[in-house]
Amino acid sequence: MKRVRLLIGLSLLLSCSLMAQNYRSYPLSETQTSQNGVFYSVAQTELVFKVKVEKTVRTKGIYSESAYLLGIDNASVKGGESYRIKSVCVTPKGVANPEHQYFLSYSDGFSVDISETGILRSITKTSSDKKEKPIVPSFPDDKRFPMPVKDDLKAEKTEVNPIFEKQLLNQGILNKHPFLTAQQAVAEIKRLREQQIKIISGEVEGTYLNTTVDYMYKQLDEIINGYVALFTGVETVTEEEYTFSIIPQKPIFIEEDLLVPVFKFSKERGVSSLSAKNDDMKVVARIHSLNTTKNISSLVTEQANSKDFKKATEKQGVGIYYSVPEQVEVFVEYANETLANKKLDLAQYGFVTTLINGNKQVEFDQCSGLLKKIW
Repeated sequence: MKRVRLLIGLSLLLSCSLMAQNYRSYPLSETQTSQNGVFYSVAQTELVFKVKVEKTVRTKGIYSESAYLLGIDNASVKGGESYRIKSVCVTPKGVANPEHQYFLSYSDGFSVDISETGILRSITKTSSDKKEKPIVPSFPDDKRFPMPVKDDLKAEKTEVNPIFEKQLLNQGILNKHPFLTAQQAVAEIKRLREQQIKIISGEVEGTYLNTTVDYMYKQLDEIINGYVALFTGVETVTEEEYTFSIIPQKPIFIEEDLLVPVFKFSKERGVSSLSAKNDDMKVVARIHSLNTTKNISSLVTEQANSKDFKKATEKQGVGIYYSVPEQVEVFVEYANETLANKKLDLAQYGFVTTLINGNKQVEFDQCSGLLKKIW
């Protein structure tokens, strides 16, 4: 009985409020081509993952077997590469939902703002002496905003920053000793260190400013490091940045966590896309719903699916359709390790509802579709 009274009240509200409506939204199947207005989409949330990876390249020293001459017992005897995930940042982004798209017809005195992806941003009133020209709809032939094209690997190595690199032989600093032996290299290191001591103690002839002395010392230090690198090898560390994105769909049982692979990673080979033909382990996004809309979503969904409601809204329209997002927690996991976690609002985990009256100014959140303001 309560449901019947609710639907009767809704029908009366629709019929009584039509006289005062300044904008109306209709399902695409009911759109009249003669109407002025725009197409818009209810938002769904895309998750964007920015991944920073540290790459280490080790080059074997040509005199690594003789490193004991310098008292070094941990010299790199072989080269190779290794990778480490430094950080993962998760951010939400609003995109069009192809399953919830509508036509908005509005009268003079209102301004409608729609994003490039087709999401309704706001409806505001304009001054009485300035009438907004209706926006000419720009919409695909099949009347649907297309789903964004997703590359598994959107940006590969967008930024490479050398952190440490000493390759003095390649720079030509040691070219005057092309046939240098290990013993001679050790002798040169000893001589240069003695020269550094003379510079610090003031034994070098001439008068020098402190800045000059410091510069001379550092120059010698750089050359010494080059000789030492002949024994220890060279380690080069760079940083790589990757961007991935997914649009997770609501699971049948919201109480169960959704597991969505994002990319592949190997400590030996680094990052690769999910489509790569290798056996590298996947980095997974685990999405846990906090059930913030549990108490009202079933009632709203049941009402929206009722025949009476559909019949009334398809013919008479409603003010607007919008998303009520669900709060979730996103965990990024790899090899039983949590790389990142973040709480955020996910539009498609919630539900779509309506604002019946079309005479108020409204503003929406662009990532979640939430109705932020009505006045």
